[in-house]
Order: sequence, then C-alpha cells, then structure tokens
Amino acid sequence: MKRRARRRAPRQSRQLRVARARRWRGAAALVAALAAVALGGYAAARFALRSNAKRAAPPADSLAAMDPIQALNRGVALGRQQRHFESLPYFRRAAAGSAGWLAHWNFAAALNNAAIEVGSRNGLAVPASRAAIERIDLTRRALAEIALAERDAPDRRTVAMLELVRGQTMELWGFPLDALDLYRRAARIDSSSATARRREADCRARLWGEPAPK
Repeated sequence: MKRRARRRAPRQSRQLRVARARRWRGAAALVAALAAVALGGYAAARFALRSNAKRAAPPADSLAAMDPIQALNRGVALGRQQRHFESLPYFRRAAAGSAGWLAHWNFAAALNNAAIEVGSRNGLAVPASRAAIERIDLTRRALAEIALAERDAPDRRTVAMLELVRGQTMELWGFPLDALDLYRRAARIDSSSATARRREADCRARLWGEPAPK
C-alpha cells in the first residue's frame, strides 16, 4: 500500500506576518495615548523623574524596603525607555505604598503598556507578552487599578478623566459599546469636559460608520 503523503499546514506568508505586525504597531500607538496621559500625571505631581526575555525583577526584599516615590521614579524611567514589563514591580510598590490616586493611575498605564509592548523578531514587530491570556490579565489588572484610582480621586473632574481612560482601554480591546457608555458617564460626571463630549461623539461615529465629527 502506498503511504499517503502528509499534508503540511501552509506556512504563513510574509504578507500575513507583516499585516499582523502592522496591527500590533497600531495597537501600540493607541496605548501610547494612555501613556501620554499618565506622563502628564507624573509632571503634575512633580515626581523626578528590554528586553522581555528574562522579565528581570528586583528582589522582593529590596522592593519592600524601597521608598514609594523612589520606586515610582524608577518605574517612570523604565517606562520612558519602553521597558514596560520591567517597570511593573516598581509601579506596584509605588501603588502599594501610597493611598494616592496618582500611583494607581500610573500603575494602570504601565499595565496597559505592558499588555501591548512589542519586541522585534526577524525584523518584525511581535507581542512582548507570551500569550493572549497574559495580555488579558494585564488589562484586567489595569482596569482594577483605575477603579482604585477613582476611589481615591480628589474631585469629580479627576473621576471623569479616569472614566475616559477606562473607556479608551475598553475601546482598544474591542468593546466600543462599553467604551461609549463610559464616555457618556464621564460627560455626565464633568459636564464641562469637552474631551468627554468629543470622545463620545467620535466613538458613536465609529460604531455607526459615520464620518468623524469636526
């Protein structure tokens, strides 16, 4: 009897790999907007401010003894070098050692950035995280930190801003209806926020396939 030739699964074409790489670059650009918001928070609070293969983290004892502001500064420095995974232990220490909303907000931004962090493999951009489930967990933790930041927020305007960040996160991960609800909520919380009204209008236009409002 002749042995049947085993059919091999077709190898991914270079065009497909490039298309996926472009999608990741687009996602990374959107998350950069969240990072920009967080960096604004660093400046407002006057904090002085590569590889993912090993995910090196400092010893737990040294982190526990580190001053929260010192840990935050180190996290910011790593984040500005696009070393988001490496920054997470420092932001976690800063959030754990502070009751302030800003520490939780910055940790949320770092978690979001880590979820979309990209590396290079054979000249193409690829996710730095090991699997989709890890990216989902990072995003879930980011949303939890935003909730903690809202709990400690000093005023309604800050709460509205955090709702916008939550909405951006939901829209990034493919939940535009949830994002629209959050943008509307932000507009109700802070009726003076032009940003909330614009985000709501833009999101609605994308949902219904309409031209973006001017």
